[in-house]
Amino acid sequence: MTALESLAERYRLKIRRDECGNPIIPGRRGHLYCDAGRLCLMMLNARPVQPRRLRELVGDGTFWQGDISRTPEGRRAQDIQAWGLPPKAAIKLAGVKRRRVLSESQRAANTARLAASRQAGRIAGVSPRAQRHALETHGGA
Repeated sequence: MTALESLAERYRLKIRRDECGNPIIPGRRGHLYCDAGRLCLMMLNARPVQPRRLRELVGDGTFWQGDISRTPEGRRAQDIQAWGLPPKAAIKLAGVKRRRVLSESQRAANTARLAASRQAGRIAGVSPRAQRHALETHGGA
């Protein structure tokens, strides 16, 4: 098991492959990856971060901040890369969402709700009125 896989398992995170086929943990603001056994963060066109704040979060790790520039939409953006981060700080900076883990009672309630919807002939999560409108608009039985 690689360092990234063990991190993902410990903090309930999803691992995906980037366009080069390397494993990453994607987030809203950036992604995490491992390089030579160290946890790294890459944020492209992210909101600017104060160097003081980044230094506090990175701790003993190193980081690089690009120039602050404007995107075509007019918003300020900055590229940031950091190496050797503590896991919790990296997850926070990248904006990674944890996988949801359902309890047995939540799982049973969802199963019962889905079974009731199927028995009633409804689409789960859609009101009968919206379902009728969709059938009338787009054709169907």
